[in-house]
Amino acid sequence: MLIYHVSEPSLEMANLVLTEKYGDKFGRLYIGDMWDRLAATQMDVIINVLEDPDPTEQFDREFVVPIASVGIDGQIHANHNALNRVAEAIHKNMKAGKKVMVHCAAGQERSPLAVVWFLHTKRGMDLEAAYDMVRSKRPQTMDCLDWL
Repeated sequence: MLIYHVSEPSLEMANLVLTEKYGDKFGRLYIGDMWDRLAATQMDVIINVLEDPDPTEQFDREFVVPIASVGIDGQIHANHNALNRVAEAIHKNMKAGKKVMVHCAAGQERSPLAVVWFLHTKRGMDLEAAYDMVRSKRPQTMDCLDWL
């Protein structure tokens, strides 16, 4: 008999990637998956980067920006305009001292890519260094640089 363990959603599953101080406020950035999103009651802003999210399951403080999709060549391609919108939203909300969570389905490809893009465009990090930082906080991160 196989026994499967299904964990309950909890904030501890989302990975804190970055904390920055702005005056007397602290902005925090998390990467998560769908389970983390369900437990994200402590988050101020949730950014959903799924390719095809279910609009009936969105929270009030959640906004959806699909950052990548499968092209006619069968490969996944990132949308640079969408990545830039996500990076700006992360930057603006962290500067306001908010807790921001970026999530996709598994928290392994799209949400790490969005955070890497933020670190690259808004913090001046090299893409490889940004991936290394994200991977150090969320080990299951998969490298999706070839999507760019």
